Amino acid sequence: MRVLREHATRLNSISEHVKRLRLIWQNEDSTVDTAATALVAKAVHPFRGRGDAIDIGGVGDSTVRCHPFAHWAVEEAIDNALAHNDDGTTVTVRTAAVNGRVRVIVEDDGSGIPPLEIESLRRRTESQLVHGQGLGLQVIYWAIESAGGSLTVENRERGGTRVVMEFPAVDSGTAV
Repeated sequence: MRVLREHATRLNSISEHVKRLRLIWQNEDSTVDTAATALVAKAVHPFRGRGDAIDIGGVGDSTVRCHPFAHWAVEEAIDNALAHNDDGTTVTVRTAAVNGRVRVIVEDDGSGIPPLEIESLRRRTESQLVHGQGLGLQVIYWAIESAGGSLTVENRERGGTRVVMEFPAVDSGTAV
């Protein structure tokens, strides 16, 4: 019975990711201007009250141009960090404005992402030997890249993962 539940849970997760990917692709050419604080707040909201260690810092008042579902990318990066690491993993979400762009950075102190997952994402293609095990990284990729953003996923030298999602900044009269 336990194995059946595990398979059903995994299929449900894949189904939810497919729904998100479909919505992202259906709105592929859409962009919205969103405050970085609102983007991060919307992404963190599903984790409130769960007792997870999520540290939010450096979220300034920058506005970003992004896909309408870009918050799913940030949410997925947080969820991956929490789901694929031991209890006690701390996830840090912060932003940084750099050269007319705004970075949303999600870092954890866990065990990192398997190298094949990162290689699959870098290649932008999958094969029988090089492929992801789920669709979470694909949700992140498409929600960022489809609206002119960029994505970097890397394992940190001291352990853990660093996901950097970079968006064009919108000049609202404030220095970014």
